[in-house]
Amino acid sequence: MKKFKWCESSSVAVNARTVLPEFFSAFYERAEPVLKSGDPKALHDFRLAAKKFRYSLEMFRGIHGSNMVQLLALMKDLQDRLGAISDCSTTRAMLAESDSPEFAAWLEARSARRIEELRRFWQERFDKASAQKWRNYLAAYPRDASTRENARGRKRPASRGSRRSSREVRPPG
Repeated sequence: MKKFKWCESSSVAVNARTVLPEFFSAFYERAEPVLKSGDPKALHDFRLAAKKFRYSLEMFRGIHGSNMVQLLALMKDLQDRLGAISDCSTTRAMLAESDSPEFAAWLEARSARRIEELRRFWQERFDKASAQKWRNYLAAYPRDASTRENARGRKRPASRGSRRSSREVRPPG
């Protein structure tokens, strides 16, 4: 996974708006060839990438607000699905030397079903339109606490009880 630069002279919010969309894009672009191949090693590596991305999102949860919860839940679901596939692969590898061809065949079929379920999940939850909305969300939030931006990106002092613009991008529901 690509490493991203943190600008020490910028706020946490500015860095989050810069780094998280890039991180999401790198993660998202990695998915298609991995899911297409169904290769156990590639899926395991993708699982580790999902874990790193999710943990990075967790670090910014407090400044991103409640909408981040939905993306974190999707990432956890993705990790769980990848973990189930990894468990099948690991168990199959352990059985490679045993005399249990029926169980090995059952594990192979189970793994194939899980991979198909994962592909459907990805297509339903991370299609191109949803991915773009998530990128936009990560790029738009969080805002610095001392200012808020209007729909044109101009900063103005934050006021108590200020509401978000209805033109702001919200993550897919």
